[in-house]
Amino acid sequence: MRNIILCFTFLAFIGVLIVHVESSSPRKCPPPHRCYPCDLADCKCGKLKDECNCCDVCMRCKDEPCSVLAGDVCEEGYSCGDPERPYLQQIHNPATCIPLKSRQPEPQPILL
Repeated sequence: MRNIILCFTFLAFIGVLIVHVESSSPRKCPPPHRCYPCDLADCKCGKLKDECNCCDVCMRCKDEPCSVLAGDVCEEGYSCGDPERPYLQQIHNPATCIPLKSRQPEPQPILL
């Protein structure tokens, strides 16, 4: 009976892991000389190339919502995050473009 309970618990644990795993596959990019047509990007906070290095995409501006999971890039000096929440919660929920120094932990006092 104990073995059945352990087996069921193990299978339930594996099931929970499978359900909670998320993945994102990289886009299938065309050869560089055959890039798809791109919309013109009119960006107020800068731009960068998409993951296929074909089109310009806009960087997120200071205090704009962003997605850690989607890999949104914020303007220079900012990163996508929320210092009030653990990293795993930031992945699954919208974050904000915050100053880079906000992501660094506060220095801890030395106790003597």
